[in-house]
Amino acid sequence: MNGTHVTVPCDGRETVVAAHEGPAGRVLLTAEDAERALGWVRTPPGWVRTPPGWCRGDPCVPSSAAARAEHKGLLDPVAFAGILDRPLGDRQQA
Repeated sequence: MNGTHVTVPCDGRETVVAAHEGPAGRVLLTAEDAERALGWVRTPPGWVRTPPGWCRGDPCVPSSAAARAEHKGLLDPVAFAGILDRPLGDRQQA
C-alpha cells in the first residue's frame, strides 16, 4: 500500500490519510493520522491524567483493549471501530 491513501468517514466528515498495509491486507494508520481522522489520541504510559490507551476527551479505551486494533505501533481503524461498537467504512483512493 505504499503511496496509497484512504478516506476515513467519521462523525459526519471524511479525512484522507496515508494507508499502511497490515496483516491480511488490513489498512493501518499512524497515531497522528488516527488522531486527525478519528479524533482519538494515543496516550503513553507514565505520569499522565489518563491511562495508557486511546482517548477522545474523557472517554478512553485502555491499551489492553485497544491492543486488538494495533499492529507494530499502527492502528487498524476498522478493528478500533469494532471495539467501540461503532460503524466505520473505509474507501481506498489511488
